[in-house]
Amino acid sequence: MMRLQGLTVEDDYLLHQVPDSFVTAVSSNPRWFERLYFNIHDPDGTFLVVTGFGVFPNAQVADGYVVVEDQNAQRNVRLARDLAGRRTATEVGPLRFTMVEPMRRWRLQLDETERVAFDVTFEARSVPYSVGLIEFPQQNGPDTAFRHYNQAGTYSGQLVIDGVEHAVEGCLGQRDHSWGLRQPRERLGLHFWICAHFDDHTLMASYNESREHEVSFCEGAILYADERDPVRVVDLKHDMDVTPNGLQASETRLRFVLEDGRTIETVARPTLPGLLMSGGGHGGWHGQHRGDLHVESERWEHGTRDISKEPIGIVDQLARFETDGATGIGVVEFGISRSRSYTYKARW
Repeated sequence: MMRLQGLTVEDDYLLHQVPDSFVTAVSSNPRWFERLYFNIHDPDGTFLVVTGFGVFPNAQVADGYVVVEDQNAQRNVRLARDLAGRRTATEVGPLRFTMVEPMRRWRLQLDETERVAFDVTFEARSVPYSVGLIEFPQQNGPDTAFRHYNQAGTYSGQLVIDGVEHAVEGCLGQRDHSWGLRQPRERLGLHFWICAHFDDHTLMASYNESREHEVSFCEGAILYADERDPVRVVDLKHDMDVTPNGLQASETRLRFVLEDGRTIETVARPTLPGLLMSGGGHGGWHGQHRGDLHVESERWEHGTRDISKEPIGIVDQLARFETDGATGIGVVEFGISRSRSYTYKARW
């Protein structure tokens, strides 16, 4: 194999933005990352698959994860390998991500692991939408600063869970591509990331509040499944029915305030208990050296995990959305601070 002497394969493309090689990042921090995220769910809300892959070029680590939830259990797969300069090799062991057509089509594959396997293709049903720079000052260490874009899509292919093949045609989902510097814990009070799919559009938003209930970031859009341009979300109101542990929700009411003056109110009611993103390694697992190839997995029966003791309290909740007589399906990702100084408060 040719030794590239401080270069990567990407350096042969006319893509440079700074006078340095792709082997480096704008920050020298080992937690600087670039990541992919995909979710897949059926229109009836009976299963949710969340999977992702990322590179940490300064730490020379690549890793990925798959988390699958249905009414029976949550299955977790976490994978890591040495990056070895291979920024374009978007695979780790049995998990592979292949760009078939930029901004249009991706192929996702997992050879059977923890009784889950898939070979599915994401087909865009909206334009990609880029949100602004998300920044949080840190008391200890460098500030968080990262960007990401979202895109709604449909799926085709094969998915097998516990030996049962599930119909993928007609399944919906959202992908997210992010890069920059993000800390495992950002001392937020409340975090939302929402993708609600309806017949001809998707409502998406990213939203963060401080522990003092001040909005620190809010951006999103209606992403249409036709040629219409996205309409920006300029504010998000929320009112959650919080469970007794103070960290999860039995129902979430949302009001999207649009740039054109419209408001859209929707109610999200869970169809599954809630997927714990700690199972995918969120909360500090990612970006750590684990050798040439490392694969670990487990199955969590519902009701056996205490979210207050997880490394991070982020939940991806598959939910049915109801608004103005229309019904949709999608994901409400949220995190409620576990700090004793914080208690959830509606903003309506």
